[in-house]
Amino acid sequence: MNFLLTNDDGIHAKGIQILESVLKKYGEVYVCAPMEGKSGASCSLSIFKYLDFLRLDDHHMALAGNPVDCVIFGLNAFPVTFDLVISGCNNGYNLSFDAMYSGTIGACFQALVCQKKTIAFSMERNFYEQEVANEIQKTMDYVLQHDLLSNQYLLNVNFPNAPFLQSKGILLTKQYLRTFQYESKYNEEKNKVLLERHLQEETNDITYDVAACKNGYTSITPLKMTRFCNGLLKKLQEKIK
Repeated sequence: MNFLLTNDDGIHAKGIQILESVLKKYGEVYVCAPMEGKSGASCSLSIFKYLDFLRLDDHHMALAGNPVDCVIFGLNAFPVTFDLVISGCNNGYNLSFDAMYSGTIGACFQALVCQKKTIAFSMERNFYEQEVANEIQKTMDYVLQHDLLSNQYLLNVNFPNAPFLQSKGILLTKQYLRTFQYESKYNEEKNKVLLERHLQEETNDITYDVAACKNGYTSITPLKMTRFCNGLLKKLQEKIK
């Protein structure tokens, strides 16, 4: 298999190095990642403008762009056909609404646009190197064994909370819709504002991504590109009859 690997933490991040080391057991790995961290970039796209890049060697390139840009560039710049696009391993979870903001997830959405199968890997901040490598390998084996890959959806993988050095198992989960309170703290004298969010609601139902990780499981949540809802369309059509 040929893998295109990217992230949103930057090409020198520890997480992408761990992920690359594991993926080499499954095939040929090519890396195209941002020159610097792009967390929260979501699906930001740099289109119709020149971006600087560095070709570090035949298998590694760094781009002065966003994760989405790296996917587009990587798929075109390396002289191979890719079987799978992988993003991560992110230093920080991509659970619940995080998927909306995440550059890690954004890269995978771009892979779907390019009709490529794709996986996003994320972990709680300040993760343990060897434990994460073990969990990545167990997850890759699970995904390949059960033929879970598709270019119609991405697999959003999040590993257990740090107290669990080893996953209790792997669960296919739903995306939980957390409730947050958002605040803006102003400093009028310095013309600065600090944006904060505070979690208001959580769940212990391990059929959801956030609870699975909290309770020691690896969570795999399938996410689709489109936000269109056919059921909602039918409800609105009923209203205008």
